Amino acid sequence: MKAVSSALVACVALLALARSTEAVCAAQTVFDACMQLEKNNLATCGSVDWNCQCQWEKAILTCYDDCKDDPTTQRK
Repeated sequence: MKAVSSALVACVALLALARSTEAVCAAQTVFDACMQLEKNNLATCGSVDWNCQCQWEKAILTCYDDCKDDPTTQRK
């Protein structure tokens, strides 16, 4: 019984930790979709096609506007 109680306490602690590190961005799905789309576009650029790379890198930066108040997306 003690092992079950210890496991339960550990599980609750992990859930609390996971929730404290979750993103607080209300538009997280929009941010994720934007990042995926723009990274896919960037991947179509040639390795020395600086105009193409610059265009899509700028587009990636605009994705961060969807989650301005979320410090976790601002660090990505």
